[in-house]
Amino acid sequence: MGGAGDTGLPIAISCILTSALDLPHAAVASGAAFMAGITKPITDRERTERQARVARAVASVHLEGLEPTEAARAVFDRYVAGDLTTQEMASEIRALNARQFGPIHVSGD
Repeated sequence: MGGAGDTGLPIAISCILTSALDLPHAAVASGAAFMAGITKPITDRERTERQARVARAVASVHLEGLEPTEAARAVFDRYVAGDLTTQEMASEIRALNARQFGPIHVSGD
């Protein structure tokens, strides 16, 4: 884990997770409450759904021969536990990616 083949992996998983979500209004509202410093535990059903999202995202990048780093897995674990909203998880993964791999340049930029 963390080798040269990992470049972009955290962003890939973050994109898969955030684009595949179909969050109900209650989840959006609880995210707003979390941002205001008020936390509400997630339900067992939401935890199970989050775990399934992460598993699908990790399986998708495994098909590309990549493996999440331990640091990325720790962020995903916090997301599954309900400690992070989807947006916070994505932000932390982007920051982790920037720290580990530096800025990403796309041709044409």
